[in-house]
Amino acid sequence: MPLRLTLSSLNDMKDLVGYLHDRFGLSSKGVFTIHQSGACWHGIGVDNFVGAATEWRRRYSIASMK
Repeated sequence: MPLRLTLSSLNDMKDLVGYLHDRFGLSSKGVFTIHQSGACWHGIGVDNFVGAATEWRRRYSIASMK
């Protein structure tokens, strides 16, 4: 299900994921894809998702993106 959210901070995203987990019993082993600037990053698990969202500068550096 594609979902577009407007969040103000990484903490807002963590709160949302926590709410969805508590409210709907979601597992923490879901998959994610980040589509950004002509590239895609994939991962498994909410912890990896939060890490990927936090480390975007490092990801851009590794991919030689600005």
